[in-house]
Amino acid sequence: MLRKGQPLRQQALCKAMRQNYVRVGIKQMFSNPYLLFFMAGIDAAFFLLMYMMRGLLFSFDQFFYRLREQTAYWPWLGAYLAGAILVLGIITALYSFFKHHILWILENGAAGIFSKYPSLLKGVFPFIIFNLKLMVPLLFAYFFILVNLMGMLRVKSNQAQDPIMLLLVFLGASLSAIIASLIAYAAVNIAHFAYLKEKEHPARVFFMAIKKGSLGFLWQDLKIILGLGGALLLIHLFAKNVIFGNYLFYVKNYWIYQRFVWGYAIAGVYFLGLFNRMYWQRKIGKGIIGNDRF
Repeated sequence: MLRKGQPLRQQALCKAMRQNYVRVGIKQMFSNPYLLFFMAGIDAAFFLLMYMMRGLLFSFDQFFYRLREQTAYWPWLGAYLAGAILVLGIITALYSFFKHHILWILENGAAGIFSKYPSLLKGVFPFIIFNLKLMVPLLFAYFFILVNLMGMLRVKSNQAQDPIMLLLVFLGASLSAIIASLIAYAAVNIAHFAYLKEKEHPARVFFMAIKKGSLGFLWQDLKIILGLGGALLLIHLFAKNVIFGNYLFYVKNYWIYQRFVWGYAIAGVYFLGLFNRMYWQRKIGKGIIGNDRF
């Protein structure tokens, strides 16, 4: 509830948490199936390309694993970091190419995209340069934090004697990783939409976006995560007690249920990313970057 004496940013956060952006965002997502179809197709093309490149990533890891046996630690670490930055740069460039298409469609609509394709391509290269300056350091910092969180979780799990404490450590690390992922993805979306509207220096756009943004989006994302998790729990209880009541049937067909859960999780993560994309396009379209109002 808003109070007269509350700071403006606290009032903005309360307002954002009260408004049902989940319902509005879902309605907006499915109000234009043509647009949704194009975005899903572009995303599928990017993920297919990443799947085809998995051999390159495996070769990178194997090369530096063998190099470590022949090289001193510090030269090896420097070469490994340089190689990691190069790989992140390649992935970022490919991601930028596909993401620019999606942003262009969100701003201009999917109608007549093929006739307007030459004008779309004009902005691809500057956008790739923008993302290389923004996302490579951000991804490097994100993976550094994630690796340290996993290392801390492993150390704490080995030291913890109480199962309750072990559960709390696991939940704390998982929640931290989820929040860090949501903030990183939101920051990237904010900067992308802000770049299209402002054409400013990457660092200024990024910090301006963070400054003018709000943590209200976390509440919207957590509602979606809780909703998807609750639905999966109900599906699991139904499958366990009704479909897999017979143990032999359960052993024989569990792989089908396992693949369903993986598919459900992937679809849920994609839906969350799609919602965030539409959410920030709507918020920035209303002028969140240009003023102090949420």
